[in-house]
Amino acid sequence: MAKHKAPTQVTIAPLAEKSGFEEAVSRYWKPAALVFVIAAGAVIFLQVSQKQQQVEGDNSWNDLMSQVDVRGLTIGSELPAPEDLAPVAQQLEGSIAGPWARAIEVQSLIEAERFDQGRSALAALRQDYPNHPLVKARLRLEKDGDPQSVLERVDARASSIQAFKKSRTALQGPPEVAENAPRVRLDTSRGPIVVGLYPDRAPKHVENFLQLCRDSYYDGTRFHRVLENLLIQGGDPDSRDEEKKDLWGQGGPDHTVPPEVTDAWHFEGILAAAKKGGDIESSGSQFYITASPAHQFDKRYTVFGRVLEGLDLVVELSGEVSAQSDRPENPVVLESATVL
Repeated sequence: MAKHKAPTQVTIAPLAEKSGFEEAVSRYWKPAALVFVIAAGAVIFLQVSQKQQQVEGDNSWNDLMSQVDVRGLTIGSELPAPEDLAPVAQQLEGSIAGPWARAIEVQSLIEAERFDQGRSALAALRQDYPNHPLVKARLRLEKDGDPQSVLERVDARASSIQAFKKSRTALQGPPEVAENAPRVRLDTSRGPIVVGLYPDRAPKHVENFLQLCRDSYYDGTRFHRVLENLLIQGGDPDSRDEEKKDLWGQGGPDHTVPPEVTDAWHFEGILAAAKKGGDIESSGSQFYITASPAHQFDKRYTVFGRVLEGLDLVVELSGEVSAQSDRPENPVVLESATVL
């Protein structure tokens, strides 16, 4: 058997620098989502808890800390699910730890993006404990910012998260496939994968892909390249021939496809065009499907569709890598590509 050729010519390789998606997330989304400031409330907690714990007969702190370590609350720390915290908050109602239990429940609701429920819980906390430090004490939580109570800060952050998501819907997941958009069933030797296409975002790539499918161009080719748990790549006509195994990944039609930059980001299940290293234009036939988010490819490769059915198969295949290269030991055959 011929030895595997290391890097193929038509390829997609991880890039060190941040993608546009990562820049947007790191600059806007994570601070908005994670700066939920019950941690600031913990400052108040540390100041008052020692005295409150001395109140005779009140074991509510122990009950609360059996569910969550209040002293360990920090930005981004993992919390129990809201459903687990709600009974605790109800059980501790009227106790010293009661308002803290309710505040932690609010935090969990907001982090789960259940904003309406979170705000209802906030309103109840203000109403039931109007004189509590969480409600009344004002801290300067940002440099040059106005003093705010913890609950005011929580409310403001919840609003900023909602506004951010509303203005940047493209960051939340792959775009929906229009009802009248073309769909293709990729029948593989391991099962079908159905993809929907984006003719409104990448018309040239979609037209090229559909024509190749109608011409049976992909029938009998293999998914010749796998990046572990990241993507599977196929579309090379040479991959039909075992004797050309060293050349798999270099083949394709005579033409290439001009790039089309879209607002579709590399979430899991994205269908995109591969290209030769250093080239601007896409390969005339080779494509890849992501098994997990791959934002290092955003704006660098043209996304022209997404998986509608069979993502579990894509994920499964992406885990089947060779120890020697990115060539799978038993490449899956793309038996046919049918336009639906």
